[in-house]
Formats: sequence, structure tokens, C-alpha cells
Amino acid sequence: MMDEIMRHIAEDLLEQYAMGNLVEPEVELLEEHLLICAACQDRFQATDDYVTAMRAAANAPVKATKKRAVKKLASAPASAEKR
Repeated sequence: MMDEIMRHIAEDLLEQYAMGNLVEPEVELLEEHLLICAACQDRFQATDDYVTAMRAAANAPVKATKKRAVKKLASAPASAEKR
């Protein structure tokens, strides 16, 4: 990992960092690199924005119209589903 960070941070490491899944020695090295590398800072910002958006989407309530459609399909007779 240290060799990776000396160049640029790999996408999977940026994603793990954004999700809070790295352990302390990795975090320290990654953060040191982010302090001096504008390219990795930009890539991390994009990755962090993506992770934040995915978390928001996962926690978003299902729209009522989708709920009704699912309920309607679930209550439809089996013969209607084959059409």
C-alpha cells in the first residue's frame, strides 16, 4: 500500500477511506498523501460525493407510486401476470 500511495491513491482505497473502512496506519498514509497531491484530492472529492449520494439513495423513502405498483402486482391473480 505504501508504494501505491507514494504515486497516487488507488480508487478502491479512496472508496474505502470515504466509507470509513480503513485502519489507522492506512488512514495516516492516505491522509498525508492527500495533503500534498491535488490530483488525489480531486479524485477523493468525487469518490466521497459518490459514496454520500449512494448512502442517501439507500436511505431515501420509496415513493408512494412505486409502493402502489408493487402492491398491485403482488395482489394480481397469477393468470394476469402471464400476459
